[in-house]
Amino acid sequence: NRFRAILIRWERKSENYLASLYLASSIIAFNFFDR
Repeated sequence: NRFRAILIRWERKSENYLASLYLASSIIAFNFFDR
């Protein structure tokens, strides 16, 4: 839900590609540190 809010916020600024980049980076980092 937190990520959803961030995505919507970035979309309003029409920079959803940046939001996707941050989201993907967060997920990758999470998976990396989870191991």
